[in-house]
Amino acid sequence: MRYIVKCSTCERIIPRKTQRKFRCSYCRSKVLKPKPRAKFKSRIGKSCTYCKKDISVIKSEKTKNNFCSRECFVKYRKEQSRVWVKCINCSKKLFVLKKVHAEKLWGSCCSKDCVYEFYSGRKARNWKHGEDRKKYPASFNEKLKNLIKERDNFECQNCKDKKLLTIHHIDYDKFNNDPQNLITLCVRCNTLANTKREEKKLYYQSLIFKYVN
Repeated sequence: MRYIVKCSTCERIIPRKTQRKFRCSYCRSKVLKPKPRAKFKSRIGKSCTYCKKDISVIKSEKTKNNFCSRECFVKYRKEQSRVWVKCINCSKKLFVLKKVHAEKLWGSCCSKDCVYEFYSGRKARNWKHGEDRKKYPASFNEKLKNLIKERDNFECQNCKDKKLLTIHHIDYDKFNNDPQNLITLCVRCNTLANTKREEKKLYYQSLIFKYVN
């Protein structure tokens, strides 16, 4: 048995099995639920860290650096990460990163020309009192170089490359042309041999030891 019942909201007549009050599916979907009330956060007045403009911030963030815009934030970060210094060669003012300036032994330079001019001569890291400017002796000739390359199978003893080979003095004494003091290296490895000389000296001596014994 069916009963004719009206919707309690729109009074639409719908046949139902019971006579209880109800709302139709259309009214149930259109009834809006009340929004949850947002929690109120107390705010206090404060000035922008960069431009000192008055702004309001949440009370819990009063101890942090607050900014009125993103532009102020970017400018503040740039000034905090950089510092004004003088070029060590020409005394020109530079605005450089703090980390980069702190890592340099002598200081910062404004251009490559100043770098070359400042770090040449006695201030160079591998300065040996002008000994590098001396010419190689006559005994260090092509015949000796070819003998060392033939002994080392015409390959770099560090990276095993067979192109652009040179002869390197293990103890960095260009007048000591003993075969035990000479080793075949490529151009790249020969350039890297000028860094951390004591470590490279022991390393290349251990490589040449197999030819002696």
